[in-house]
Amino acid sequence: MGRIAFWITYLFYTLPADNKDNRRHIHIFKGKGKHIQSMAKIWIEQNGEKDISISYNKGIPVKDIKVILQLIDDNWNELMKQIEDSFMGQNIKIIELKTK
Repeated sequence: MGRIAFWITYLFYTLPADNKDNRRHIHIFKGKGKHIQSMAKIWIEQNGEKDISISYNKGIPVKDIKVILQLIDDNWNELMKQIEDSFMGQNIKIIELKTK
């Protein structure tokens, strides 16, 4: 899994198999230690254009999802570059996302 960003205790990931998908998306995980407590999948583009929507959410509170969606919107270009670099096998420096 390619960690590309974080916000507080949420980690933003890409998965190697995601490279074959026709839409870019990010997996969001929250956990303690090795145990995942909640997760979501967020679509972030369609046909090369910004298109942010929730594919699924299992356990992340709505208030946090709203912030995560805003963070993705605010940092879309940087996240797209992180995803592309990850798929190309480049070393990724995990970025910290901050609310404005």
